[in-house]
Amino acid sequence: MKKIIILIIVIIFASFAEVSDWAARSGFQLLSVSSSAKRTALGGAGAAVSSDFSVYSNPANYGNDTTYRLSFEHLWRIKHTDLNVNRFEIFMPVKNVFLTLSAQNHTISDIYIRDIFPENPPTANDLSADWQFSQISFVAGQHRAKKFDWAFSVGFAFDKFLDEIAYAFVMNGGFLWKLLDDDLRLGLAFNNFGNTTPMINENGEKWGDGEKLPTSIRGGANFSKDIKSLNLGVSLDLLYWHLFDPQEGRTANFGKRLQVPLGLEISPANFIAIRTGKTLLADYNVVNFGIGINTKFIDFDISTAINKYETSVELEWIAGISLAFGSARNKQE
Repeated sequence: MKKIIILIIVIIFASFAEVSDWAARSGFQLLSVSSSAKRTALGGAGAAVSSDFSVYSNPANYGNDTTYRLSFEHLWRIKHTDLNVNRFEIFMPVKNVFLTLSAQNHTISDIYIRDIFPENPPTANDLSADWQFSQISFVAGQHRAKKFDWAFSVGFAFDKFLDEIAYAFVMNGGFLWKLLDDDLRLGLAFNNFGNTTPMINENGEKWGDGEKLPTSIRGGANFSKDIKSLNLGVSLDLLYWHLFDPQEGRTANFGKRLQVPLGLEISPANFIAIRTGKTLLADYNVVNFGIGINTKFIDFDISTAINKYETSVELEWIAGISLAFGSARNKQE
């Protein structure tokens, strides 16, 4: 087992040694978007936070759950109603091993294009096109000595725009340490390793040369403590994006690479959690809020992200429901 873990670490750091490219040119940039209602409410902190769809932050966090689970999430935006995002997940623990199958799909029914991509609001003479991004991932992980979990995932994704389509294999890996009777959790994750193919149309013609995915390394901590009748949890991540825009200098690039997601969770009772968070050092102004309702067999999470732009404020909602099967849950929240 130690040889497997060492091999994963070698592959990860070998990938970081390569020259990086600017990856936010296609739908694959959505691999960098928070993919959990709970994690979104906590400002994107996810290195050591147990939640559904942890494959997109730290797959080792699945080790906090001991029951079979089915999870579903839907995202919608108030101003852009044609955006449709759905996620589905199956989690299966088997003794000291855990397996997960996750899928997500992003679609926009009407994208108006002038030339290739629009700079201004659409007009009556612009073309309308459908756009779609999808991903499916498989996770395998293991508990080690009850205080350490590790997991690795492989996935397949595609981005389709007009009659052009590109594909990519996506790899994620992560580790989780549990300390102080599980009150303190430390996580380390490596996400979105892989390259895309060029965009290829129905005639086999290529557009571009492909690109690197928005690779990142995420380290963080989650500390929870009972204070009288309240449970207080604080989450903090250090998130480094391995991107480089050749048109900008080193200082500007480093500012885009480093972010600090920070989250706070307060539970006045065992069945409810109130959350808030913000991503510090980000080049966007977003404040996140959320609430979670947890029972023996059903979890319900909802969050909102208030995005403030120069000329407008956009409200985004994510709602998720998770069903547990089997023995009573023994999840460390």
